[in-house]
This record gives sequence, structure tokens and C-alpha cells, in this order.
Amino acid sequence: MKKIFNIIFILSLFAFYACEEADKFAGVDPEDAGIINKVDLRTILSRRNDVTLFLRAVDKAGIGNTLTATDSVTLFVPNDVAFQAFIEAAGFQVLDDVPAEVLSNILRYHIISGNRLAASLNSGRINTLQGSSLLITRSGNNVFVNGESRVITSNLRATNGVAHIVNLVLNIPQGNLLEVIENDPDFSTLKAAIELAGIEELFTGTSSYTIFAPTNAAFAALGIDLSTLDTETLIEILAFHVLNNDLTSVQLPTTGNLTSILGNETDDNRQLLRVAEGRVNGAAIVKPNIIATNGVIHKVSSVILKGRTIIESLGPGFNPYGANDAVSLDLFGNIVAGSGYTRFDSVVNRSTVYIQLFSPVYDDFPNNEAAINYIESRTFQGTVRIPTLANGTKITSINGSSYYVVTDASGRRYVNGTASNAFQNQATVANPMYDGVVYLFNSLAFNPLPAKNMLEVISEIDEYSLFAAAVVAAGKESVLSGGNRTLFIVNNAAFTEYTGISDPEVLAGLSAAGKEFLAEVIDRHVVENVYFSRHVASFIPTLKNRLNEDVFFATVSNELVIVLDPKRPASAVVGLNTVDILAANGVIHEISDVMEFPE
Repeated sequence: MKKIFNIIFILSLFAFYACEEADKFAGVDPEDAGIINKVDLRTILSRRNDVTLFLRAVDKAGIGNTLTATDSVTLFVPNDVAFQAFIEAAGFQVLDDVPAEVLSNILRYHIISGNRLAASLNSGRINTLQGSSLLITRSGNNVFVNGESRVITSNLRATNGVAHIVNLVLNIPQGNLLEVIENDPDFSTLKAAIELAGIEELFTGTSSYTIFAPTNAAFAALGIDLSTLDTETLIEILAFHVLNNDLTSVQLPTTGNLTSILGNETDDNRQLLRVAEGRVNGAAIVKPNIIATNGVIHKVSSVILKGRTIIESLGPGFNPYGANDAVSLDLFGNIVAGSGYTRFDSVVNRSTVYIQLFSPVYDDFPNNEAAINYIESRTFQGTVRIPTLANGTKITSINGSSYYVVTDASGRRYVNGTASNAFQNQATVANPMYDGVVYLFNSLAFNPLPAKNMLEVISEIDEYSLFAAAVVAAGKESVLSGGNRTLFIVNNAAFTEYTGISDPEVLAGLSAAGKEFLAEVIDRHVVENVYFSRHVASFIPTLKNRLNEDVFFATVSNELVIVLDPKRPASAVVGLNTVDILAANGVIHEISDVMEFPE
């Protein structure tokens, strides 16, 4: 009986201590069991059935002591599914086929020094035992390594470190950004572009960048011959593909903007990359997260442009400000498509296009030549911003059509004194494009200057035959046939009243003194630079004629007049009969009387 009692007592003590030991571990996170039980990383991992390939690989690579050493390390452990996928992707069937040195290199890339729990794995780069860095990114509660390998089980703690199970084997960076690009045959055009631009050093330094890298096919589809681009243009194209930090695919916003190194939002919103549905400015990311030692490369399907191209804006679906704008762009696009016009097909041809609201369509023109002439009369080489040009500026389209810019008191711009815009104080609405700018001009009067100069224009108008003859007699033809000037002309009746001459032949036979007098009259009526009536009426300027005399303007009884004698501004005046007669080199205003200023 005593023996039975002793056995029961011993069992009770055992149960007591067992319960005490159980109480000791009550509430302890299983992830901490390795520390409490004082076991190393190998022991912790060997208790799992999903990382057997990793443990076998560690032993074959000859680095198994890393898992049992006293120095703390952090492991990113690919599970068996991930490791088998890596083996097959490397061209092998089973783990035993993989050379030990290959395993050693790849496994050491999965190990970092120190004890790094998941909470301390902040976004950024961490050096590995292999020598290259890996890139940690966080998205919500998830931790990613090199953008794609996700931590699926974290914080397996041991006495000599911590292990995190990941779902993909990490790829070791194959050099800096430039080296990665050079080693990928799909980037040979991009490599050539970087060399032509002379920016190789940008991608070989210690600063980190993200590159949206177009493939060779992407450059080919754009139709760009890199050798034809100037360095500035080429750098601009390339810079728009680069971000000034490491950014893996999990960090890309679902929708929103990214700032390229070309600029920032406060400089010019065309320097922002638009991200939506896995695309950047419409370019699909076909292979994300190619990690380099100093950045990340995302392979994209097309060259990323700063905005729509001109030809894209002329097609359906582009509605910049309202239905009227969309219709007007479509109508102009109909002319371009119908005529087979090709200038806008290449982004190398940077252009500024002025499109009238509700422009005609292709069928309104008698032939292709007329349609193309219409297009080219409203298309300018490079950047021509009418809304910013000074009064009197002359602009010429790619087919030689010319226009003068006119400003009024409100700052509104007009073309040739007649075409205006109703959009507040702006003469146009601008739509920046990658290869230029498309302006919508709210007028049907965007018509070029005539081809004839002022002398040719007045010579063909009967009412100005005497003044035209006087110009020739005085030897002043060059004044009215060249330059950019303003002419105040009188009709035959006013000329005869002032000179007493009504026969052009008399003018031709005048003496030298008479011709000198005519020359003075002509110069008194010519002003350097171009002043349309709208500008004069708004600003009421004092202009200098070719004799350096002041030509005063004023409004008398609501009429714009030229004041001959400031001492008698209400009576000594000359009225304006007909204004804004266009010529290739200026503008003509018919006035009521010959100007003669008092001494």
C-alpha cells in the first residue's frame, strides 16, 4: 500500500511541475517559442514541413553553420513551392542538379545581419551577406522583398536571429541600372539613347532611380530615329521615364501621378506621369521589379510621352474642356485624315496648331491641295504662343501664311485685328501635347495676311491711285514694300484737296523739290511697327512717324481721331474712315485728311 502511495505521490509531483511548466508558456506567441526554448534557426525551421528544400540547399551550399552560429541573422526563407519554381526556372529538375556555388550565392542573398523583426523592416535597401542589397517595400500590412517576394509568415524567432517565410526566391541584382540595361538585349535601343544623350553617369552612381524602360519594339513603334534628335530633346524624352527614388510595383498608386526627374507639379503638370490600371501614361508594365544595385527597372510596352500627341488629340475621345472643343478637334482631324496629311505622324515634328471652333471638314475643300493648304496655314514650326506675344508680332506658318498679333486694353489677343476669343481674357485655349501645342481659337476669322505688300495693295485700289503714284514719284517704294509698318492713307479726293493735284502723271513730272515734299508727306503718314485700330483705340498711344513727329490719338465724341494740334484737340483732328486694311507687311488705315502738324 505504501508503495502505491509513493507512486501516486510521484505522479502528482510530476503533474504539478508539468502544470507549472505549462503555466510558464501560457499566453506565449508560438513565434517566440524558439527563444524561450533556447533553440537556433535550424531547429525552428526543421520543425516546419514547408521549407525542406531551403534547409537541404543550405547544407549543400556549405553554409549551414549560419543557421546555428551565435551571431544573429535574419533569414528570408523561400517556401518549398517557391524554391522548386526557382530550380526549374534555372533550368534544373531537382535540387541536387544545382551547383553548390550557385546555391551559396543565391542563399547568402537571402540573409542579412542582425535580428530584424517584421515591424523593423522599413522600406529601403538592406545589405545582404552576398554583398548586394535587397529592397524592402511595405504595402499596408504586407512586407515585400524586391517588390514581388512577399513575407507570408513573419517573425520565427530563435536564439540567433529571426526567419521570415517568403513566397518567391529573390533575384540577385545584376549590376547598376546601366549594367542591367546593357545586359538585356531587349533594351539595346534604350542603351543607345542613353549613350547618345550622354547621361550614362546618371545611372551608374549611388543615387537610386526608378526607370520605366521602353523595349526595342516600343521605340520602333514610335518611329523615332534617335540619331535625328538633338541632345536636349533626347534627354527630355529619357528623363520623363525616370523617378528620383526606388519604387517597386507594389508602391505604384492605383491611380494618380508620379513626378519624373524632368520636373515637378509646380513647374509643369506635363512632367507628371499618370498611373492607372497598371499603366503609366498608357504604357503597360510588361515586366516589373527588375532590381539593380541603385534602382528599379520596370519594362514598359511603349515610349512614355509627356502627354497626348497632336495626332491623338485630333481623333475621337479627346474632350479637353467641353463638347464644342471636342467637336472642333474632330472636324480638324477629319481634314487631316481625309487629305492624308502626315506631318503629325512623327513626334519629331514639333508643331503649334491653331484650330478654329467648328472648322470645316475635308469634303468642304475642292481637292487635297486645298485641304493641306488650310492645315498648314494654321500650323507653325515649334512653339508659337499667340496668347503671350506682344502687339505687332508677326508669325508665319509652315506654308508661309503670315499673321499679326494684336492686343487690346484687356490683354486679349487678336489675329490680324479681327479674330478674337471669348474665353475670358485669353485669345485661345491651349492643350499641351507631347509634340507641341494645340490651340482652340474661338473665331472663324483666323485668316492669313494677303500675299501682297502695302504698295501692291493700295496700287490696286482706285481710290488710292494718287497716293500710290506719289509713293513712286517720291522714291518711297521700299517704305511700303518692306518692313512691318502702319500706313495712314488718304483717298484721291483728300489728296487732291491737300496738293491740288488730280493727275498721277503730274506727280511723276514734279521737280526735285516737289518730290522731296511728297517724300515728307509719305514719311509723315508711316509709322514703324504694326498698329491695328483695336490696339490704338485701347491704348490711345502716341506714335512716332518716320519724321519722328508725335502722332496723337484721342477719342472725340466717341470717335477715334488723330489730334493734329494738342492745343485744339476738339477741332484740329483727322478722322479714321476705314481701318485695318491688311497687307503682307503691315496694316493700312484710311484717314479723312492729310496730316499736317503745326510748327
